Formats: sequence, C-alpha cells, structure tokens
Amino acid sequence: MKGESRRAVLVKDKFYSLCVFRGDLIEHVFFGRSQEEVALQAKEQGVEGEIKGLSDDPELVKVCLGLLKQVEEKLKRIGTLS
Repeated sequence: MKGESRRAVLVKDKFYSLCVFRGDLIEHVFFGRSQEEVALQAKEQGVEGEIKGLSDDPELVKVCLGLLKQVEEKLKRIGTLS
C-alpha cells in the first residue's frame, strides 16, 4: 500500500463530481448527472474499495468544485449544457 490513503470529495452544481485525492493531488475525477452515476464510475474503475469515506476538507472541496465549474462552463460554451 502506498503511504497516503485516498480521500474523496463529492460536490454538486449542475452535475456531480467525485474527486479522488492522494495527498493534495487529484488522482481521479468522475462526472455525472447523479451521485449514483459517479459512484458507479468509481466502482467500475476499481477506486471505490480504496476510498474510506468522503472528506469535507474545505481545500479539497474548493479544488473539486472549481474543476467542476470549469468543466460545466466549457460544456456551456460548446452548447452541450444549457
């Protein structure tokens, strides 16, 4: 096992995003229309078993939400998101 455990953050705006961190670095990001959809993606990628729970660390939440908003803005610009 690696030295640092994985911490996950779930955020919601127009979509949901599950960000998986090892330390302060994002290791995986999953996007979906529901909490169940992002959880299923994490399970399919084999990450779910290594996540011990959701973190409410304000810095990690800020990073994950910022990333989600950037993706949503990009989708809005290309016309995929209204």
